[in-house]
Amino acid sequence: MRKFGLIFLTMLIVVLSVVPVAAQDDGGNPNPNLLQDPSFESAFTGRGRPDLNLPAGWNIFIATTPRNEVWQNLEPVAFPHTTQPEIQDGNQSLNINRGFATFTVAVYQQVSVPEGASVRGRAWAWLQTCDIPDNADTCDSSPEFNAFTRVGIDPNGGTNPNDADVVWSEQIAPHNQWGRMRVDATATAGTVTLFLFATQQWPAELNNVWWDNALLRLNDGEGGGGNEVVEPPAFVPFVTAQGPAEDGSIVHVVQPGDTIDSIAVAYGVTRDDILALNDIADARFIFVGQELTIREAQTNIPAPVEEQPAPPQGQQQQVQPSPPLATAPEGLNAAIARQALDMFNGVGQEAVGQLFAPTFEWHGSRDGTGTAGSFTVLAPDGWLEGVVNPVRQVFPDLVFTIDNVVEENNYVTVQYTAVGTFTNDWPSGLNSVRQTIPANGEQFALDGIFQFRIDNGQITSAWHYWGWLWFNFFTQGTNL
Repeated sequence: MRKFGLIFLTMLIVVLSVVPVAAQDDGGNPNPNLLQDPSFESAFTGRGRPDLNLPAGWNIFIATTPRNEVWQNLEPVAFPHTTQPEIQDGNQSLNINRGFATFTVAVYQQVSVPEGASVRGRAWAWLQTCDIPDNADTCDSSPEFNAFTRVGIDPNGGTNPNDADVVWSEQIAPHNQWGRMRVDATATAGTVTLFLFATQQWPAELNNVWWDNALLRLNDGEGGGGNEVVEPPAFVPFVTAQGPAEDGSIVHVVQPGDTIDSIAVAYGVTRDDILALNDIADARFIFVGQELTIREAQTNIPAPVEEQPAPPQGQQQQVQPSPPLATAPEGLNAAIARQALDMFNGVGQEAVGQLFAPTFEWHGSRDGTGTAGSFTVLAPDGWLEGVVNPVRQVFPDLVFTIDNVVEENNYVTVQYTAVGTFTNDWPSGLNSVRQTIPANGEQFALDGIFQFRIDNGQITSAWHYWGWLWFNFFTQGTNL
């Protein structure tokens, strides 16, 4: 079962003082790199959130739609990365990540150039998308989550990667390795914009993109093929048409490599037809996993009727299965999970013996590398004394808020945020933390995800995953 929620990935430490290193141009071209801090070597600063950081000169576009699932297109975090092998040039790279979710971002920088100038953009990227196996600390990046990255140039100098005028490189998926992207364009104004873009189709426990060694320079016919014409792909990826639904409508789910034109060819319609039906202004920018209407529902099509066998005498007709998870109302298991977590607010602790099975297994809290402890505790004391009360001791005024609940079979996943005053020391060994953290009396925001297994109306197992606000707390990086 996929685990959904917030991302909880490798802890990154913000480097406050570094020496800028000039990015190396390809082919020894004498034209300078026009980007400010192309290798992300200077100090990072927050962009509206303490966990969204970029160096000077760079900005970020974050897409929050479409969101057909609770895990789709959530906002990621951004930090400098300072360890190999995810550094291509200099001492740092830019890391953007969001675990247990997908994200769609474009980091960009605007640069002044002569109008009509031929420009070349380039950047290096590294991807890691995978789920950590049991009893493992990390995982090898996998293409199954359909992540990709690319670079683009807006010749008009705009800041919207959805603009149809943006010229994009081919998509690449450099899993566990560095891959280079390159694109050429002609400036139509006195400013152009370089975009570094990444997205995914499916959520992964670890979901990272690293960028480094970016470049934007003028092409003048020297060094590395300044006026080189980049040939288009020899073919358009083949698109398999998807069949109509019972109401006659046809919906195409975008796959990696799909384009509006290749989709139109597969269904025998025009580009304009698809753009109009889906209210799309950008013919070049679609998302993997996006649902595109090819044909609307048809009228006067009778719905197929399936004859159901009559139930045996004395038995009642079976009830049909519940609606899909995304639209189903919360059930008993979700209510049980909510009651368990309300204990962080000091509510309902007397019911712990009813909510938890006689032998309850606590799998611990995963730390920044994905490592987790596992041990068995006995209700009622285990959940309260081993999990809830130690945190309430550190944050006596803790206010715990449930943000999202996803219920699937006998598993319930809960996304939460909490706020509390750091009144007492965080003891060494509590929830996989290997050092004592002295209290400072300041208020902190915290976030994370709990997952419960519930059998026969009682919680039998539980897991916890740190969010980035917890990591900020552990490093004393931010507070409210």
